[in-house]
Amino acid sequence: MKATLLSLALCFIAVLTSANSTTNTQDTAVFAAIKGSYTSIFKDKNTGWYLVEKNHKWGYVDTNGDLVVEPRYERACGFHENLAAVQRNGRWGWINMSGEEVIAPMYENASSFKNGVAIAEFAGKWGWIDNKGATVVPFVYDWVMDFRNDGRAAVKQDNKWGWIDREGKIIIPIQFDRVDGYEEGLVRVSKGSNTFYIDRNGRCVEDCYHERDNYNSTASVGH
Repeated sequence: MKATLLSLALCFIAVLTSANSTTNTQDTAVFAAIKGSYTSIFKDKNTGWYLVEKNHKWGYVDTNGDLVVEPRYERACGFHENLAAVQRNGRWGWINMSGEEVIAPMYENASSFKNGVAIAEFAGKWGWIDNKGATVVPFVYDWVMDFRNDGRAAVKQDNKWGWIDREGKIIIPIQFDRVDGYEEGLVRVSKGSNTFYIDRNGRCVEDCYHERDNYNSTASVGH
């Protein structure tokens, strides 16, 4: 549930603004024309369309004020790369800008598309799909973070963290208890009681006291 709520929050905040806040003349006119028909109206900053709510269901209105997608979805996101994540009967899929369901609602959770892929949850596990619905990274992870610009994503499996590339290949072993944000190209990670910084290849480069401790321990055994 926590993961679902977080993903939904990001879906809305990332691309939507209140239609009340617009200052564009055309937007103001469209909003005035449709505001009486819907309970809630949000503007999709990527397309200029509007997400509209009626009878607790969501649909889409275009920049001319024409209804393109009837309010029939329980949740809906803004469009990214011409696709929008929508929820029907408790499951998520994606529609195109003609309102066609190009990826059937079958996922427990979903993100917007970015660079041709989207995060999804299936049978309680997380992975990535492409814009045709094909699996790109298998649904084997307990939690995932989005791909960064360097083509790497942090993934969690069996309560440990590591990194994969866009093909799903593990490039930094899944071995860390915690991962934090990037700082000047480095990532702060934890293993047991040790917290240190690694580079993009997984090598410890700062606060590497644990490596020295391991070396000293090994040397003592050898003697």
